[in-house]
Amino acid sequence: MVDCPCGFGKDIPEDRPQCPICGTDVSPLHRIRQLPLKYHAEGLRAANDGRLEFAIERLSTAIVLDENCGPAHKSLGDTYAKKGMYEHAVGHYLKALQIQPHDGALRQTCQDAQKKVNPGTANPPDVQRRQLLLFQKLLVVVPVIAFLLGVVLSPTVNLLRRNSPPEPDLARFSAQVKDALASEPSLNGISMDVAQIGNSLHISGDVPTDVHKRLISAVAETVVHNRIPVILDMVVSTAPRSSLYTVRPGDSLSSLAAKEYGDVRLWTKIYAANRDKLSNPNGLIVGQALVIPK
Repeated sequence: MVDCPCGFGKDIPEDRPQCPICGTDVSPLHRIRQLPLKYHAEGLRAANDGRLEFAIERLSTAIVLDENCGPAHKSLGDTYAKKGMYEHAVGHYLKALQIQPHDGALRQTCQDAQKKVNPGTANPPDVQRRQLLLFQKLLVVVPVIAFLLGVVLSPTVNLLRRNSPPEPDLARFSAQVKDALASEPSLNGISMDVAQIGNSLHISGDVPTDVHKRLISAVAETVVHNRIPVILDMVVSTAPRSSLYTVRPGDSLSSLAAKEYGDVRLWTKIYAANRDKLSNPNGLIVGQALVIPK
């Protein structure tokens, strides 16, 4: 588990690639979490293959990334012991024992290495010691720099980019959602309101079916990409999709179609809805109530 750089997302499990609070991609942080184990495994394989210098490089890097990685200290101690550098081996064995104080086998290994330390010959001269320490530091500089620049700074930069003031972001998302809903042909004629309430967008209005409601939700989510909450307060209207009209003098199905639909050719729509009242298209009676389908 990792903590998000935003400071609010805590203990985010590995199966969650994004911070649940700010939405930052925390998958690089999960990879960081695995780096000490990765370097330790590479160092251990190299030591078993006899590539001791490479093993020291990898195991030292694992310890730089996680000072409390007991297995890495123990493996590095074993590698130094293979090189006959028992003083260095003892130092890492002791560090491993601080982390794993109840490991009896490790304690025995440390005692065996201590017996082989000869203060007269095992301690290198001061110049050689300084060169060795410098070499060890140089071995870990490159992976550490890559670790910092390539992984740590990336989510931090993304976080700073996303953490702009909420008001401009909400206003921008609100405008984009409105434009997207207005450009969707299936939503023509549906009255909707997109409002900024707190740190979220609220979409309200009446829709004819649940399908339209789901479509509105999908369009809005496509725009915001989970960066801000979208709350839908849409009501599926059960209002009838038709109205009643009282026939007046001079009315005809064609004139009603032109008035209601803007197209005289749609008189057949009115006629079909009123076949139970009309014996023929010209049989309108003044005062008669006709159903005008919408």
